[in-house]
Amino acid sequence: MPFFEVVLGMTASLLAAAGGQLLQTLLKSYFPQFAKKPTIRHDIDSKLAKAHIAMREASEYMTGLQHGLERQQADLKLAEAEYQKFRAPAEAENTKADAFLSALQQTINSGNKRERVWNFGIGLLANLVVFFLGVIASDTVKAGWAAFIK
Repeated sequence: MPFFEVVLGMTASLLAAAGGQLLQTLLKSYFPQFAKKPTIRHDIDSKLAKAHIAMREASEYMTGLQHGLERQQADLKLAEAEYQKFRAPAEAENTKADAFLSALQQTINSGNKRERVWNFGIGLLANLVVFFLGVIASDTVKAGWAAFIK
């Protein structure tokens, strides 16, 4: 223990008994390092006050989060109820739409087959006509070109 601290402590205890606050203040003014030194109890009290404030702020924050979570859970329950309410009619409409689309697909596919057969027949007939016209006209065309070239 430093000498000044011992002297200060002894002088303070003697003067406190005698009611000498003035002398204690004068000593603290001569030794500012002792006057600025907070007591352990003051440190603990300030740390506890800061911890209390932090705990209160954390509690308020957690309460806000809890209210937000409760509100979101209520919204989720409401959305789930709406989903259950509209699920059965939507499934019925989905079944009807699937049946309609399959019937439409069958109609389109059967029409495609028929159309392909007709297109093939028309194309074959047109090509045969052109072929026979070419065979018939070939002698005339040869004779015309031969006369033209001579």
